[in-house]
Amino acid sequence: MFYSILAWLALPIGLVAWFVPFIAALRGKYSVKISCCSFIPCAVALVFWNASLLQFINKGDMSALMDVAPTGVFVCIVLAAVTVILNAFALLRSRKAQ
Repeated sequence: MFYSILAWLALPIGLVAWFVPFIAALRGKYSVKISCCSFIPCAVALVFWNASLLQFINKGDMSALMDVAPTGVFVCIVLAAVTVILNAFALLRSRKAQ
């Protein structure tokens, strides 16, 4: 039960990782603090997702794990890549504003 809650919490936390640099890019203000405020939720979302996979391992439900794992890897890659791209975009936009 606890691990399934972590899986559902990973989604809004991952969205926070995307909205922070997006809002910073709109305002034209970007700093290392904003970057940390973006990458930390990204890392937390990835940890929560991996912790939710532990539920399948503890149950011994390997068929469910094999169903979920490939999609989870893809989602983790997308989360990390979009976070990096949005932070790079925000950084470039703030440098143009200066």
